[in-house]
Amino acid sequence: MTTLTARASATLVVFLFVLTRGGGGSMMPRRARRLAPILLLAAAAALAGILPGLTTTPPPAEATHLGIIGVSITSSPSGGIYSTGDTINVQLRFNSCVTAVSNAALTIGLDSGNVSASQTGSLNSQNITFSYDVTASDRDVDGITVATNALSGSFESPTISGCGAVLRHTNGHSNTLPNTLTSPQSSHRVNDFTDYDTDDDGLIEVDSTAKLNAIRYDLDGNGQVAGGDATNYALAFPGFDAASCPDNDDPADGASYDCTGYELTANLDFDTDGSGSTHTAGTGDANDTYYNNGAGWTPIGGHTSTPTPFTATFEGNNHTISNLFINLNTSGANDGHFVGLFADISGTVRNLGLVNPYVANTRTAAAADNTFARTGALTGRSGGGSGDNISNVYVRGGSVIHVGSASSPLVGCLVGYATRPINDSWASCAATGTATSTSSIAVMRIGGLVGWAQTNGNIANSYATGAVTVTSDTTAGAAAGGLAGDQSNDITSSYATGNVTSRSTNILGTVGGLVGTLVTGDIRASYATGNVSATSAPDVGGLIGSASISGNRVEACYATGSVSRTSATATSTTQVGGLIGELDTDPTSVVIATYSTGAVSKTATAGDIGGLVGGIFGTGTTPVSNSYWKRDSGGANPTTSAGTSGATNYRSRTTAQLQTPTAYGTGSTDIYRNWNRNLDGQTGDDDPWHFGTSSEYPILTYGHDARSINVQLGAADQDYDADNDNLIDVATLRQLDAIRLDLNGSGADG
Repeated sequence: MTTLTARASATLVVFLFVLTRGGGGSMMPRRARRLAPILLLAAAAALAGILPGLTTTPPPAEATHLGIIGVSITSSPSGGIYSTGDTINVQLRFNSCVTAVSNAALTIGLDSGNVSASQTGSLNSQNITFSYDVTASDRDVDGITVATNALSGSFESPTISGCGAVLRHTNGHSNTLPNTLTSPQSSHRVNDFTDYDTDDDGLIEVDSTAKLNAIRYDLDGNGQVAGGDATNYALAFPGFDAASCPDNDDPADGASYDCTGYELTANLDFDTDGSGSTHTAGTGDANDTYYNNGAGWTPIGGHTSTPTPFTATFEGNNHTISNLFINLNTSGANDGHFVGLFADISGTVRNLGLVNPYVANTRTAAAADNTFARTGALTGRSGGGSGDNISNVYVRGGSVIHVGSASSPLVGCLVGYATRPINDSWASCAATGTATSTSSIAVMRIGGLVGWAQTNGNIANSYATGAVTVTSDTTAGAAAGGLAGDQSNDITSSYATGNVTSRSTNILGTVGGLVGTLVTGDIRASYATGNVSATSAPDVGGLIGSASISGNRVEACYATGSVSRTSATATSTTQVGGLIGELDTDPTSVVIATYSTGAVSKTATAGDIGGLVGGIFGTGTTPVSNSYWKRDSGGANPTTSAGTSGATNYRSRTTAQLQTPTAYGTGSTDIYRNWNRNLDGQTGDDDPWHFGTSSEYPILTYGHDARSINVQLGAADQDYDADNDNLIDVATLRQLDAIRLDLNGSGADG
């Protein structure tokens, strides 16, 4: 039986009716007219749906549910990993256009916890996007998921032709998603990296020498390494991603992530095979990782004449790096210029200890090469940038050595050449210089802490205890000092205790217990206790070999070591003094509140020798006042000192006269009445001296900690922090009682 539609049935009824009426202008055959009533009834029955086998299609439904027919992730993270700040986009495809949403949200599953994505982009489409911006706390290592019940909210779709199904009613929709994303999507992981900044301080953590070595590939400290260096960097920091670093949300820095350097999280040791054999004889251990065919560690940044400086922060966290071994032997004009753990530091290094380093720079380039060879255990050069460059860094034991016939050697146990401040740092290594350059401008500068401190290279609250030795120097001579060889800036509250020796037969050079040559700058509240000896160097002093440029200020300082020059050959410009060898002066130069107690001697008859100052040159008046040198009755010390004529309170004193006063005093006979000095330029005097008992020499307390006080009192070898945990050891009731004098626990004398 044929099924007729309602329209077809109605058409048939009309047609048959016309036939029975004989319409159409034609005559129907008689037989047809007899059948017409029957056909008419059948068509009507079909139209009424009462004839079996003859039916009609029902009218369309008036309501169709809105639902999701597809789900996909449309974002494409780099390397399949979303980093902090990246956006995850998930697209839902509906069975019709969505024109309105209410409280719409899509839950995305992460290992760190579910997060909520919001509807973004335009409506009036079957494809609706939900987006989520990844935060630093988000993490997923195997891939995000989207559950079938992850969608919430209401969605509307009025009648819109040509956009999926035509939906006339909006009262009903399904939020059930297809299950295509219910399993982890491995190409859509979130912050899937090894976190090398677990404390979120912006410093990448270093716990091995391999990681320390990798810093050379990232000298700006942001962790973003490109090119071939990225492969080498990844060997030390596998799985590293810049997203480890915090984001400071500072648009001015132009960086998405803000790591600014590195920090030690463990003590490191270059004795990598654990044999204990490192560099006792200066030969290194071939089984150590960084033996490098006997050359040892390659300075971070390179040792050429144009190294790339480390510009970031290196935070030691009071950890140590032991047994650094460098034995560089070069002959090329472009080699051996910057030698140390770092070649060149323009950033900041702080709170770090170097234990038992051996750093030797043997350089035999052509004599015509007059560039500098900078050598230090920490760095060949520190400079550039602003603010403190090095603070609370020390070198314990070991040696720093320069040997060579070329260039101008700058040698320091901590830094070879400094043009930025060094604060709260110290060294106890031996510094040795051997040079034979024939260049007339190649001056060796060697110091127990710094070889040459220039420009902004101020030194404060720092000291050196190791021996400084010049075995031979350049034609232009050498400047050797217990703290700094050549100083062109201020030194404050610092000291040196090591012996300073110049064995050179060159009649040029300076040798001082604290500083070899003071070019510009002031020295305040500082002292030297080591013995100073020279074979032929002309300017030799217990504190300063030569204050060579007028305008210097030496205030509240002293020296106690012996001073001697042994060569029988001298010139009229040879000066040997208990405090200063040579002092150039003008009206702006000042030497005040100083003293010396060591024996002063020279073999040659030519030149000058003085109990306090060997010789004074310049056009100004005598710059020395309220200063003394020790000479007991019948003692060997000189009876005179340069510039005493017309000076105020500038003379020799006996031991008793120097020790008896226990206060500054105010009377005209009180020898220390003008010693309470204003050293910091602020309002009021700073009370820099402590006079002790009537059997003690005055000692300095301004800016000096407990260790320095012990050095001055003759207890220098006592270590009150034996375990190096920055906590002062207390073993007696007297020590417990002394805590009341140091309530901030710094060990500094207040």
